[in-house]
Amino acid sequence: MEKNPSLREKLTLAAGRLAESINYGSAGTIEYIVDDATADSFFLEMDTRLQVEHGITDLCYDVDLVELMLKQADAQVSGRQGLESSYLDSLQPSSPRGSAIECRVYAENPARNYAPSPGTLQHVHWNERLGSRIDTWVHTGTKISSHYDPLIAKVMCHGSTREEAIDQMHDVLTGSKICGPSTNLGFLATILLHPDFTAGKTLTKFLSDFKYAPSAIDVLGGGAYTLIEDWPGRPTIGRGFSHSGPMDPLAFRIANSLVGNPIGTEGLEITLSGPDLQFLGPAIVAFCGALMEAKLDGKHFQCGLDFGLKLISG
Repeated sequence: MEKNPSLREKLTLAAGRLAESINYGSAGTIEYIVDDATADSFFLEMDTRLQVEHGITDLCYDVDLVELMLKQADAQVSGRQGLESSYLDSLQPSSPRGSAIECRVYAENPARNYAPSPGTLQHVHWNERLGSRIDTWVHTGTKISSHYDPLIAKVMCHGSTREEAIDQMHDVLTGSKICGPSTNLGFLATILLHPDFTAGKTLTKFLSDFKYAPSAIDVLGGGAYTLIEDWPGRPTIGRGFSHSGPMDPLAFRIANSLVGNPIGTEGLEITLSGPDLQFLGPAIVAFCGALMEAKLDGKHFQCGLDFGLKLISG
């Protein structure tokens, strides 16, 4: 719209004429396809319902579309045709105020072609701030089912400029914590920093060339008796967490020290056969403890009880 200022008015007039031609009297969304080079527009479809992006309209026009729909329904039930046009005109400014961005947070794994990630959310914290709006249904302990759409929340931020809205959204996403199943929080935050996005050039083929390398490990095979431990353990928790901590607490702490972690940070304890792991981004890995044989990129190496081995994996 900033590139073609007259486009908004053109699309708005066309949408109004279409709604009037069918005597449409509720919330709806008319969608267009727009040629980025010429600003030519083509009608795509009309969704005769509330859209998932309606919060953007709420923020930019300072209205509540859900409230207006309820008032509209009440007017029709009461025998009136609908809301008075003078009332509607008083609500909407001629143009939006500022800019708003919406990100849909999903329980999905972008590194696995956006596969759904059902499970229990062990910890949920939203980094809400002035200008943000988070429509969500989840909290700590919520179970994400595999039977439904894995949408967790719609995160929206409003600012006086698009740049301000982007900065606010990045702050909200990077400051929020959702522990448990994989989510697309980091994926969304990375997109916000991409030069094409900040320049307003995210066309429909953007994701075809977008490369995302999260700081994460993909577990291809769990391995027999491979546990996640932390030091000194969790004697009061249970439910899969070791009460006593790692069997070799000294080697465990040395491994964390080698990679620069706090000595109590969670780590893998291998007692029979190890897991098959794929590092999705650069990582520093330390092996400590008893004799073991491992492979890095298909090549064998060993480390023993009397020393630790620190590796940098690309």
